[in-house]
Amino acid sequence: MIAAAYIPAPDYLPGGWQQQRMAPAADVRCFSIAGRSVLFSERLQQLFELNDSAAAIWDALAAGDTVEAVEASLVRGGIAHADAANYVRDATGGWIAAGLLIPDGLIAASRATPDASVSLRIGSFECRVDIHTGPSDPLIALIRPILAQFLVGQTVRAPVIAVMAGGGGYFLLFEDEVIGLFPRDHIVAEVKALLTDRLAKATDGGSFLIHAALLARDGQGMLLSGQPGAGKTTLSVALAAEGWDYGADDIVRVSPRRGFEGIGFSPASKSGAWKLLHPYVPQLPQLPVHIRRDGQRVRYLPVEGWARAKVERMAWGLLLARREGADAMLEPVEPLAFLSELLRSAFSARHHLKADALRALVERLSETHCQRLIYSDLGAALELLREKVAWIG
Repeated sequence: MIAAAYIPAPDYLPGGWQQQRMAPAADVRCFSIAGRSVLFSERLQQLFELNDSAAAIWDALAAGDTVEAVEASLVRGGIAHADAANYVRDATGGWIAAGLLIPDGLIAASRATPDASVSLRIGSFECRVDIHTGPSDPLIALIRPILAQFLVGQTVRAPVIAVMAGGGGYFLLFEDEVIGLFPRDHIVAEVKALLTDRLAKATDGGSFLIHAALLARDGQGMLLSGQPGAGKTTLSVALAAEGWDYGADDIVRVSPRRGFEGIGFSPASKSGAWKLLHPYVPQLPQLPVHIRRDGQRVRYLPVEGWARAKVERMAWGLLLARREGADAMLEPVEPLAFLSELLRSAFSARHHLKADALRALVERLSETHCQRLIYSDLGAALELLREKVAWIG
């Protein structure tokens, strides 16, 4: 949806831009609508409203003035120097963070030889991640473990995701398009979000993605679905730690040919679940904390040592329902209700599902025991599944 919005400057953007020239992103246009100025970002599909001062600052920067020259112009207009500096910093900071305004030379620098580079294959999507941070920057060590399961030996030439240190944070680019500027504790989550988005857009017409967790035992698969906050990640991590083969905690690809294929990103455990998962992931307190765009604090859990799930038959389908104080119990669910829940979050590259792909999902769920897992306590839910899952199968 297109809506007018104001962009606040991020707290993490420092000074130091005074001598820098800027350029509007290639997809950004400035319009006047009934005497009011707005920016339109084709990438974000958003309008950003500008007041008169912000519009003047944008026009000056777009014309090639440095930040220092724009501040001087405001001072000549009667604004105190400190106020002019703060106002320009706030305006440019918001635009830079959103990827609407780009420091001169940034894109050219992103094409230089990186300090580190990894080639990835994530489901049907391949890409290369180039990291330009300096060899001593800790970001390289933060990103590698989270992407280790997707590494491929041969170099992928394109598309390229670039991470560039600068401006007190890290610029994120995809194929020369600047996504934004992010602080260190945000950038890893942004890289994962970008990879997820590109994976979804690269999904071929005969397959689609669903939001679900996937585990397996002896080739017998189990899908976990439910509303956000139902505990898919927490329960799937605990099951993997107990010996279940791990497929995914959030994204599963469905196709007529390959069936169910987990996209095995490192599980993102939210802060509210850290205490619960500590017994299953002893190193969890030592893992770095990252912040997602929704403000959630997460730790990405390593998947090393977990067997990769291979599903011969989808035996179990669980709809998770966390209810405060509820005893752990399983109750039957109509297959249509389970299917509807899966399709509610389905995504395909062309924004519609093909009949053959949907039929493949229906056929593969034909032997699935669909249950609703009602629970409050993680331990009680695991104990119930240990007792009942063999009977369900």
